[in-house]
Amino acid sequence: MGLTPDNHQPEAGGPAHDSWPRRVTALPQEMKNGGGLLWARSLLILGLALAPFVFLVVPVIRYGVDLPYSDQWAFVWFLRRAYEGTLSLHDLWLPHNEHRMLFPRIVFLALARLSGWNISYELAANIVLATGILAVLLHQTRSTSSSLGARGAGFLIPALSLTVFSLKQADNWLWGLQLSFFLNALAVVSGIIALAMPAFRWWRFLAAVFLGVVASYSTANGLLYWFVALPVLFALPRGRRNTKRLCRAIWLLAAAATIGSYLYDYHGSDAGAAVASILGHPLDHVTYVLCYLGNPVGPNHILATCLAGALGLLALLVTGLLLVRSRHLTPGALAPYYSLALYSLGSACLTSVGRASLGALQAKVSRYVTMASPLWIAVLVLLYLLFRASVLEARAQDARRRGRRAVAGAALAAFAAVVLAVGRSSVKALPVFQDWHAKLAPARAELLSGGYPELLRDPFPGVDLMAETAFLKEHRLSVFRDR
Repeated sequence: MGLTPDNHQPEAGGPAHDSWPRRVTALPQEMKNGGGLLWARSLLILGLALAPFVFLVVPVIRYGVDLPYSDQWAFVWFLRRAYEGTLSLHDLWLPHNEHRMLFPRIVFLALARLSGWNISYELAANIVLATGILAVLLHQTRSTSSSLGARGAGFLIPALSLTVFSLKQADNWLWGLQLSFFLNALAVVSGIIALAMPAFRWWRFLAAVFLGVVASYSTANGLLYWFVALPVLFALPRGRRNTKRLCRAIWLLAAAATIGSYLYDYHGSDAGAAVASILGHPLDHVTYVLCYLGNPVGPNHILATCLAGALGLLALLVTGLLLVRSRHLTPGALAPYYSLALYSLGSACLTSVGRASLGALQAKVSRYVTMASPLWIAVLVLLYLLFRASVLEARAQDARRRGRRAVAGAALAAFAAVVLAVGRSSVKALPVFQDWHAKLAPARAELLSGGYPELLRDPFPGVDLMAETAFLKEHRLSVFRDR
C-alpha cells in the first residue's frame, strides 16, 4: 500500500519516495484504506518483542550483585599483572578449565578499567551481546521471509526475543564471567549469517573467518563453528567455482590454524577415556545430549526434558523436508538455520564427553541454555516458514489445498507450543534470580566488613582469597572501589 493519496507508484525516472511533508499528509488517507490495522499490528509486535527484554532487565537490575563469584576470582591475577604492566598476550591465551578465553578477558579488562571492576558492567554487556544476537537473527529471518512474499518476520520477532532473552539462562545473566558464552554465541550466529548473505562479498567472508576465531577463543565449543558452518559455505551461489574453491581453501587453513593453536600445549581430558566412556555407556550420553537440547523448553522432569530435545530434533527434520518439497525455499536458504541447530547439537555432544558421568540432571544447569537455544531458534524459524509456505500453497485452487491447510495448522500449533514452553521456562526461572541475590548479597556485606564469607572461602583452585582481597583494597577495585 503506497503512501500517496492516489496510491500510485513513482514513474520511471521519478523520485524513489515522496517528500516528508507529502508522506505526513498522506497518512490519514492510508489509515482509512486499512493502514491503521498495519500500524496497530506493528505496534503489537513491537510491544510483544520488547516485553521479554524488559522482563529480563528488571530482575537483573534488582537481583544482580556486584561481587566476584567462584571462578571469577581467578581474574584478579590478570588485573594484578595489568596494573603491574607485565600482562602479555600469552597470559590472556592461557586456558581456564577447558576454555581459552582470550577475547572475553580482553573485554573484562576493558570493563574493569572503565568501571573499577564493577560486575554490573559485565551483566549489562551480557544483555548488549544478547541484543546483538537478536538483531542479527531478525536480519536473517526477514530476508528469508521475504522470499516467501512476507513483508517481515511478523510474530516470529517476539518469539525469537522470548528465546534470546529467556530467564532460563539465569546463571549467565547474573554471573559476569558468563560473558564468554554470549560473546561466543554472538560470534557464531553473526559468522553463520554473514556467510549466508545471498550476495557474496569478500569482506563478509573474511569477517566470518575472524568471527570463527573469536568464537573459538571465547569457549571451547567455539571450535565447532568451523565444522557446522560448512553447510552454509558449500551453499554459496552457483557460478562462482573459483571463488568457492578459494573460500574453502581459506576456510580450511583458518580452521587448521585456529584449532592447532588452541590445542597447542593444551592439557584437557583424555581422549581415549572419553571414547571408552561413550562406547561403554552410550545411553547415558544420549540421555545427556537430549536433556541438554531440551533444557530451554523442558520442565524440571528429566524424561520430559529429554523428550523435548528429541521432539526438537524431529521438528527440524520434518519441517526441513516439507519446506524443500514445497519448492518455495532452496536447501541453501535453510542452511544457516541448520548450522545453528548443529551448533547446539555439537555443543551438547562435546559437553557430554566430560559431564555425562555426572548424570543427566547436570545437563539442565542454566548456563547451558545459551548454547542449546540456537536449536529452538531454528525450530521456530522453520515452523514459521512452513506455515507461510503452506498458506501460500493453500491459496492455489488444486486438489492439495486441504492438505496444505492441515500442514499450516499443524505448523502454527507446533510454533505456539514451543513459544509457550519457552515462556513457561522463562517465568519459572525468576526464583533463581531471587535465590542468587539472597546468597550473594550477605556475602558482599561480610566481605566489605572485613570478613571472609563462607561462600567465597574456596573461590577457585590456586586462588588466595586473602591476597586477592588485599590487592582489590589497595587499588580500590570491585566492592572496595568507593572505600
